[in-house]
Amino acid sequence: MGHDTGRHLVQDLIALQPRLYAYLMSLLADPHAADDVLQEANILM
Repeated sequence: MGHDTGRHLVQDLIALQPRLYAYLMSLLADPHAADDVLQEANILM
């Protein structure tokens, strides 16, 4: 992965954080669990 491609991926992931969190909340209905899952997903990405 090129430097620019990696940078764009990171920027896109940052921009999508609120939508990902909202989706997780719709599934889990627990803010602490949603935070944990989003944090784990970000680590893996």
